[in-house]
Amino acid sequence: MATPRSQASRSTMPQQVWAELALDAQERAVQLLAQMALNFFTAQLCTTQKEDTICSNSEVIPNYAPTISPDRR
Repeated sequence: MATPRSQASRSTMPQQVWAELALDAQERAVQLLAQMALNFFTAQLCTTQKEDTICSNSEVIPNYAPTISPDRR
């Protein structure tokens, strides 16, 4: 649905939008942001742990030759 031009050009502050949300919508928004933050933190933690493991490994990493997979049309 197209927004009328008068509404699209008008600036709305985030506080105004938040105040107009129903309490259950505010709660869902906070839960969603919390879940996104947890996912981001977990992904960063996993990446850091993998990097630490690779960097601290004194073994020689085998060098694999690149392969070309068959064309599957």
